[in-house]
Amino acid sequence: MSIKISNEYTLCQSCEYGDIEKIKQLLTEDFSLFHKSRTSKKGRGNTPIHIACRYGHINIVKLFIEQYGVSIIYLKNEWKYNSLYEAIYWSQYECIKYLIKIEPNILCINTGQSLLGVACNIKDDKCVEIILRYIDEIPQDVKNLLGWLSGMGLQKSTRKLIEDWISLQELDIKEPSVDE
Repeated sequence: MSIKISNEYTLCQSCEYGDIEKIKQLLTEDFSLFHKSRTSKKGRGNTPIHIACRYGHINIVKLFIEQYGVSIIYLKNEWKYNSLYEAIYWSQYECIKYLIKIEPNILCINTGQSLLGVACNIKDDKCVEIILRYIDEIPQDVKNLLGWLSGMGLQKSTRKLIEDWISLQELDIKEPSVDE
């Protein structure tokens, strides 16, 4: 007796393992697979782009967005997280940079915790640094974290990155412009 593996499962596996040729083949045959394919409840109901972001397969992420027009803002998993959240949570720096560059407004979307807050909570200074390049102000959840230095609060290096960023923002505001 042979076990038949669904195309939905195959698409998710291909996203995990980075098999871009298999992904192209499956989606050429039936693009609706993209929207039908989700991981099990245990896997948070991630879509194929969530899976590609989790594993850092930037070429697959680009394929979904550039060739198939997949929306990174509106496509969320069962926990209401977009694919950038997955990239941040799993420290996939190239995916983070790409997703923010193509959709800067994604950092403003509130899923209960800001994406900068996610980077702070996983204690990943490089993620924090990348996100700080693209934001205009510190989200409230991160301001709340600035008061903590123990437990689930910020590690000292992350706190310093954010405080330095705030100091630079204040300097920009206080400095008179050349025209004045």
